Amino acid sequence: MSKRNLVIALTVLVAIAVSITAWGLLRHREDTEPVAKAGASPAATNSPSAAASPAPTESETSKPSSEPVPLTTLPAEEIQRAVQTIEKAPEEPEKAVAPQALELYGVDLSEVFPPGTKITVDQDSWTDVDETTALVATTITRPGEEPQTYTAVLGKSEGEWKLLGTLPLETETP
Repeated sequence: MSKRNLVIALTVLVAIAVSITAWGLLRHREDTEPVAKAGASPAATNSPSAAASPAPTESETSKPSSEPVPLTTLPAEEIQRAVQTIEKAPEEPEKAVAPQALELYGVDLSEVFPPGTKITVDQDSWTDVDETTALVATTITRPGEEPQTYTAVLGKSEGEWKLLGTLPLETETP
């Protein structure tokens, strides 16, 4: 595969991943935010459970929660297995990368993971998008190159988490 075709394939993969991520984050936001309409009470929504609940008081809605919102509901062991699979991608790419991604984009994994490539996953950044999609911060270091940080988009199929694609992760520098 030519370098141009690889760039095109990766660009398409990124565009699809961004769309999936944006949809998932929007869906998550809608599922977790309180009623946002000014003056609307939960009874005014279409949710049957909201109709049965009294409207929150001023003090309930104005206090920030001190409880952290969990980013995942998965067992730690499942996340650890997925992290290990992704970190071993340079040695065992066929086990780590979703076959659908390979098929769809025709990516040559030897170009994506040249010999000596190292992947480090920040397990604490694991964020569920839904039951079968997750995001996690990942650093890829290829031989002779500076480390690059990405958001890895993972999909769960047949009980196994696989890499669907990556998005460049922009971090703020002080």
